[in-house]
Amino acid sequence: MKGYLIAIFCIWSFCSHGQIKESYVEVFEPKKSVRHPTFSLKTSFGKRGNITKVVQKLLDDYGDYSTITSVITYNNGGKKNRLIVTETKKGFPERRSEFTYVYSDQGYEEISKDGKGKRIWYLDKKQVVLKEEYFDNADLDSYINYEYDNQGRLLKKEKKRTHSLDNYLLLVYCYIDSAKRIAEHFEYTTIDSVKTVKDYLIDLNVRSKPVMKRCLSNNTIEVFTYDQFDNEINSKLFSSKNELIEERKTKYKYWK
Repeated sequence: MKGYLIAIFCIWSFCSHGQIKESYVEVFEPKKSVRHPTFSLKTSFGKRGNITKVVQKLLDDYGDYSTITSVITYNNGGKKNRLIVTETKKGFPERRSEFTYVYSDQGYEEISKDGKGKRIWYLDKKQVVLKEEYFDNADLDSYINYEYDNQGRLLKKEKKRTHSLDNYLLLVYCYIDSAKRIAEHFEYTTIDSVKTVKDYLIDLNVRSKPVMKRCLSNNTIEVFTYDQFDNEINSKLFSSKNELIEERKTKYKYWK
């Protein structure tokens, strides 16, 4: 089953000022393109705070964008009932996928309308995700396990494939200095068996949001800026030589 929503960071739908109606993120990589973002993400929220639409655009090596548009509808109880994903790319036919949702006491399922795949979330009594399972047709393709401490903070996230060591992901967190700092361990193996291992130290502000993220493996530093409503508006990633590697800019619209 295709992983159609690429999560590269977390967007909070509420802030101290009010409820976010729309967020727009652009990622710039100076070595690839100075004028055009290499990635953009536009997210729309309903008045309940639910995500209703996501538009992702990714710049390829030829200067063209591929676009993934996800539209989500909800039932009267505020639960997802339908997801439509459309993928477009220059020179290729449009692809469209549709998913429906089934709920139970243990969690919920996202089922492909064509019957070729599904995704299952297992939740605890507080609706915290404990496990995810991804099925290709009837076969379990991969799964993700989550572990938390007694304060509900994420300690470990591990993704494995059932028949391969590829596409492996591991995130381990340690909260130190009275939770003013987080140590993060990251491992990832691509589908081409290329493995990356990195360790980070993340400094937090008084609202437990990152202000600086230092990679101990390659000495890169990422710094974060927030607006007056405590929402991230900018992050910059610098090399060990203080060269800008990547910049992420975020704009918001709010419900009145």
